[in-house]
Amino acid sequence: MENPNIKTIDGVSDYYNKVTPSLKFCGTTYFAPIIKEIINSIISVNNTNVYNNLMILTDGCINNMEDTVICVVEASTMPFSIIIVGIGYSDFSAMQDLDADLGLLTDKFGKKYVRDLVQFVEFNKYGENSF
Repeated sequence: MENPNIKTIDGVSDYYNKVTPSLKFCGTTYFAPIIKEIINSIISVNNTNVYNNLMILTDGCINNMEDTVICVVEASTMPFSIIIVGIGYSDFSAMQDLDADLGLLTDKFGKKYVRDLVQFVEFNKYGENSF
């Protein structure tokens, strides 16, 4: 497995260009496992001088919303942000809920976000001509 840590914007761009030809957008969407992996990495490194960003490109709804909310609420205490880009015309209402612009996110145990760490952007609202 390749090292998933990319340290520069150029590195993100290079990796994106490398993997996009082989990507197939389809099937179920599970965010919790990757968020939990980053949480575990942050805990194991125990270095608050390193800030972590996760960019998720998705074409569908979240199939494990309850688990995802639990992970996002836990991550809200850590040096970590999540950017979600919705691609296509699926139902992105769950992404809007995670973005929490309309109120604090609360998990099934009643634990609330410490801070808003998720930003959701629906690509088709802006499109490639907007940049």
